[in-house]
Amino acid sequence: MENSDKEKKSRYEVAGRMFYETHAFGYMVTSFTSSGFLDREGYVIPLLKSTKLEAISKFYFENQTIVMVAISSLFIGINVWIFSRCLRVKKNKLKKE
Repeated sequence: MENSDKEKKSRYEVAGRMFYETHAFGYMVTSFTSSGFLDREGYVIPLLKSTKLEAISKFYFENQTIVMVAISSLFIGINVWIFSRCLRVKKNKLKKE
């Protein structure tokens, strides 16, 4: 199986594991199935880099001023909205009394 994978004729081994499945048929046995994984000794899973995080950090560092202005505007806008809601609630309470 390893030779077949090296020659790119098959893909039995993926990420250091090889899956196997066996079937046995015989007299007085309808079927017997066994399956499992064989782990390659010493195999280390390579670390994957996130391209999304790289893209976000690159965008942020290239456009720091724009990002900071956008975040500040959003923060101020949310605070103004909360303040206006509180004032409306307070006015409604005073009208009811």
